[in-house]
Amino acid sequence: MELPSFIIKPSTAGFERPLNPKFQGAPLAIAVALFPAGTNLLALPPTTPLAWTRGLQPDGAWSKSLGTYGNWGGHMFFANGSIETFEGSVNNKLVKFGTNQRTSNIQEALPLGTRISEFTPGK
Repeated sequence: MELPSFIIKPSTAGFERPLNPKFQGAPLAIAVALFPAGTNLLALPPTTPLAWTRGLQPDGAWSKSLGTYGNWGGHMFFANGSIETFEGSVNNKLVKFGTNQRTSNIQEALPLGTRISEFTPGK
């Protein structure tokens, strides 16, 4: 399976940026970080994940049965506003929260006490 290279088409003219046709009509299936009360979102390190495609497991691979794209990979949105595409797994490309150490575990990349919520349409 090939992941699209973008979700919203980049544009330098105007404010209208059409959704990639590969995403039009697709059900929303995301996971989001639910930060502890009082977390200053503007003070989060830029490497902090905020949202990602559903099915990411603690080992950094996407679940074949739960992943938006099966176990092929997914997208991740970070606190600095960037979106990255990962093929297969995050492969030690996340940063442990509060350190400079690399990890594949999404839970280690989030502040202590953060919960993860996954949204699946129709469930």
